[in-house]
Amino acid sequence: MKGLFGRPVIAAFTLVVAVCLFVRVATATTAILLSDEQLITSSRVILLGEVRSVKTQWGSKHENINTYVKVQVSSVLKGHLQNEQIVFRQLGGTVGDSSTVIFGAPDYKVGQRVLLFLDTAPDGTLRIAHLFQGKYDVVDGQDGQTRVDRIIDNESVNILGPKEGPGITRTALLGRFLKKIKKTLDANPAVVASFEAGYNGVPIVETPPEYVDDANDPSQTGDLNAQYTLLGQGFRWFEPDSNQPVTYRLNPTGAPIAGGGVTEINQAFAAWSNVQTTSLVIQNAGSTTANGFQQDGVSAISFDDPLGQMSPPVGCSGTLALGGVSSAGGQSTVIGGQTFIRTLEGDVVFNKNFQCFLGISANLAEVATHEIGHTLGFGHSTDPNAIMYATAHGSGRGATLGSDDIAVVAFVYPGSKTSQPPSPVYQGYHDVADCQTIAGWAWDRNQPNTSINVDIYDGTTLIATVTANQFRQDLLNASIGNGIHGFSFTVPASLKNGVSHSIRVRFAGTTADLTNSPKTITCGGSTPFYQGYHDVADCQTIAGWAWDRNQPNTSINVDIYDGTTLIATVAANQFRQDLLNAGIGNGIHGFSFTVPASLKNGVSHSIRVRFGGTTADLTNSPKTMTCGGSTPFYQGYHDVADCQTIAGWAWDRNQPNTAINVDIYDGTTLIGTVAANQFRQDLLNAGIGNGIHGFNFTVPSSLKNGASHSIRVRVAGTTTDLTNTPKTITCTGP
Repeated sequence: MKGLFGRPVIAAFTLVVAVCLFVRVATATTAILLSDEQLITSSRVILLGEVRSVKTQWGSKHENINTYVKVQVSSVLKGHLQNEQIVFRQLGGTVGDSSTVIFGAPDYKVGQRVLLFLDTAPDGTLRIAHLFQGKYDVVDGQDGQTRVDRIIDNESVNILGPKEGPGITRTALLGRFLKKIKKTLDANPAVVASFEAGYNGVPIVETPPEYVDDANDPSQTGDLNAQYTLLGQGFRWFEPDSNQPVTYRLNPTGAPIAGGGVTEINQAFAAWSNVQTTSLVIQNAGSTTANGFQQDGVSAISFDDPLGQMSPPVGCSGTLALGGVSSAGGQSTVIGGQTFIRTLEGDVVFNKNFQCFLGISANLAEVATHEIGHTLGFGHSTDPNAIMYATAHGSGRGATLGSDDIAVVAFVYPGSKTSQPPSPVYQGYHDVADCQTIAGWAWDRNQPNTSINVDIYDGTTLIATVTANQFRQDLLNASIGNGIHGFSFTVPASLKNGVSHSIRVRFAGTTADLTNSPKTITCGGSTPFYQGYHDVADCQTIAGWAWDRNQPNTSINVDIYDGTTLIATVAANQFRQDLLNAGIGNGIHGFSFTVPASLKNGVSHSIRVRFGGTTADLTNSPKTMTCGGSTPFYQGYHDVADCQTIAGWAWDRNQPNTAINVDIYDGTTLIGTVAANQFRQDLLNAGIGNGIHGFNFTVPSSLKNGASHSIRVRVAGTTTDLTNTPKTITCTGP
């Protein structure tokens, strides 16, 4: 698989304007292409028409610049419109000296014939479905035949997965494609109805209320020319020039992974910061409530598309993320003969409902590193080994830079990290040690805007090293540097054993204690107080939440039964905002389990969920379901069994886009049931469904005893072995 790069900053776009430029926002786009069926069934309106005007103006709240495209409708293929002309809104454009530029946004010209797939924003206004995916140009070929073409700007759009194929149309004869649209709609009425129900009855707004029609103003040409080329002479942060860090804040709400994405985002920051031939240092300035892609003075990384700026995904396809920067005119610098405008703000926004890809830690770290690279001023690279290459690796690469990435960051942010800092003058305070949190602050007075680490001990045993990089207003008010010197560490379960523990915090790598350290805690040992709810049991998912009120920030397990047969034990460790809002600990108590193929046999099954290792049911359990009936066609391969990992892939050909489970045995003993739901590009390339059929299981310590073990992988709930199984391993601890 390949990576996500751009030649230095100028490769992605240019805006030809005056020297006193105020460039508002520029973004880069990551997407997984929808299949034709997904695009057709999920779009709210499909039409043929001709572009009559293209204009830009500020949004109703003056928060972003939008482009408004007026279309004369010639034919409606799906949906209901009241007027022969509609106006849809697209983020991006230029008003005076201010601009918003969106990587990958389609271009429009007056007189252009188009086939459009439209959905609606939360307010009902029309927009192109999935940014560029919903726009096809209608063109007459030299052979006299009319075709449709989808234009993708490979310089500014990062495509994960295939760009075209039998189920993804890039170009086709118009008549043939229109027949495919009709056939797809006729064959999938229930799917179409389910998507329409998702709009919750919000009516279609055929012209945005803030739109000002300039058709009678001779000064308005109705066409937008200065978009989507080069943005000035490039853009960069100026902070590194004075040895100051570039700071971002993280809004973990809606993160697709446990822990709010903090680990993965910090890995992305570290990847760029650890390059020794550059002055660039990126710091996590702590949490924020800022969200979405907007100029609000906060460089924010947020999840779940909180402002509805992207079309929701269909399955595991659609726009994955946007990364963008804001720059202000008047301040510029020349580096290596190239002029750069100063960046003031950078935002990264991840789309909602992409747990299928972003729910894998390495994938989230890789995409975050790529998108943050765009906010640093980097475009795409032609080097397939670069993190900034226009195609994701998606193979566990994580936040790893290539040589071309190192070259571009060294060019845009020249300098080094080899100079010796002054001797540290450490100060800090150990504020809290209770059964939930160990917290305080620490800094080096000689480097007031640089974060340091602290070591946390249980007695004389080091249990963690954490970075004191959380923003605290009280520190800033007290002139403790930039205020980004707080730390907070969740007390591990090993300390909640009813025994007294002396918690000591020291400046990392030293024997110097923070003021007010150590502190003593005695936690746990109490009877658990379980609560939970069985939300869902359908033919795809068994889901709900569970926690122990006496350990509100610690995840527990649940056992899932088919009648009296245990079919899986899963961790209730998924973040859910509704749980956090309801005061259910830290909100990381949700669980979701893919229904195995063995239960899709047309027979009724009673699904019971219990707190792990107990006979206590969750509230609202059991639930009854009856699924399937068609004979499954299982295929799979056992790739790896070594002392670290048991891995491979498995699927049901009769349900190509549905994940199944596999059972892993040590000889005849079942040691684990895992979902084959990890994305692998090689599977997608080989036509194995949507490619989300890989599995990876960490070898437990019980098998690392020096004895030989025969590892067998079967389709869950069956005696069907995967190809190339069993495999034999002999491992020693730990």
